Parts: sequence; C-alpha cells; structure tokens
Amino acid sequence: IGTLISLFALGTTVRAQFYIVFPVLFLVAAISGFLASNLLPEHALQFPWQRGLRIAWIFTLAMIGFGGVVFTLSLIWHFPTVLNLTRVIEPGFFGGLAFFAIQALYLPNFAVAALSFIAGSGVVIGDGSWLNPFVHRIDEIPAVPLLGGLPVNSYPPLIIGAVFIVFTGVIAAQYGVTTYLDKEEQKRFFLSSAGFIFALNLIVARAASGELLSDNLSSVGAQWWLMPIMVTAEFAVGILIWVLIPKFKQSIKDARSAA
Repeated sequence: IGTLISLFALGTTVRAQFYIVFPVLFLVAAISGFLASNLLPEHALQFPWQRGLRIAWIFTLAMIGFGGVVFTLSLIWHFPTVLNLTRVIEPGFFGGLAFFAIQALYLPNFAVAALSFIAGSGVVIGDGSWLNPFVHRIDEIPAVPLLGGLPVNSYPPLIIGAVFIVFTGVIAAQYGVTTYLDKEEQKRFFLSSAGFIFALNLIVARAASGELLSDNLSSVGAQWWLMPIMVTAEFAVGILIWVLIPKFKQSIKDARSAA
C-alpha cells in the first residue's frame, strides 16, 4: 500500500523514492511487530556491554526528548515568525491539512536537530549554512513554518543545554559504580556506554538529516558527523566528573590530615 501511494505522489519537483518505500516500511513494521509481540527473549543483563547498551538506548531517547522540549520552547518564543511563514504559503484548506501532516512528520527530525544544536554540533539548512550557539551562518530559510523556530542569530548562553547531556553521563557513572564493584568491569561499562552512545547518535543523526523537498536543500538537519562526537564527549565528561569527584574529595582529606 505504501509503495502504491508513493507511485501516485510523483511530481516534477517533489517526489517519493518509491523503490525504497517498501524495504523501509517493511523493516520498521517487522521490528515494531517483533517488539510488540512479546517474542523478544527475556535475557538477564549480566555483562557490562549489555547494561551499557541499555543505558545508551534509554539516554539517547531522553536526549531526543529533551531536544523536542527545547524546540517546542523555541517555537513558542518565535511564534510571530512561524505565523508569518504560514501566511506566506497560503496553502488553502486542503493544502493546509496536507502541509500540517508533512510538518508533523518532520517533528522527530527537528527534535534531533535541536539536540545537535544544544550539544554544540549545530544544524545545517542547505549547503554552506551552519547554526549553533556560537555560529549563525545562513542567508535565508525555506517557507516552512516549523523553521520559524530557528534562532535569528548566535547566542552562546544556549550551550547551557549541553548540561543535560553531561548530567546523563553523571547518572550513567553513578549506575556503573553502584552496579559493579570491580574497577575493570566499571571501566568496561563506561567504555561500552560511551561507544553505544556514539553509535546510536550517529544512526539517529544520519537518519534525521537529508534532503528537504528539493535539490536546493540537499543538506538539512543535524550536523550528522559532528553530533555523535559532541554528544559522546559531553556524556564522557559527565562520567569523568562522577568518577573524579571521590578522588578529589580524598585528596582534600589527605592534604588536611597531612597538614
């Protein structure tokens, strides 16, 4: 059904790549059906890499959710710009319904882009553009109302949002130290968690970036190659903070006792 719908959606400027519709929909439906069918084996989480994968999966979802909250707040803040972009398009009643549906499907992409923005890796809206808390390099934005939520210039204090990513690393470190008493197992847990965070964010960032409606916007979304690097680095900073705090406290105690 999805393939048939994509065949009727062909046009001169906007078109669906009908030959990849079936494999993508089949893959999503198969995975969703398998998870919902309760056929997934119940395996106990024993090894550090297993717990690392679970932690990375949970925190990646939490990061994307936080990005969605940030983008929603930005839309509210820039609501006049969103209204102006909507008036420019004037899609009519039925066109408005279709346009609303398209933008609703874009929301997960914008949540990932917001996460990339607050992480410092930024987003791109066409070739040569780059937006992050420190850089605002873009000439114009397409007439897509959701893009009205983009910041109008650079604002370095927005990097404070990266504290959330650092905080997830702190929580992961606390969980690892509590679960594993052996230092080697703790180290394996930390490394596997960071590795899975990198892999998952790389997959998510690449899947949420691409072409927006036309060839003129061949690169839109998160800075997919830089986002996993920044997120993993900030996650690792959180782990280091939690691991080094006890050592720092102990060094202070030793210095006092020596004095």
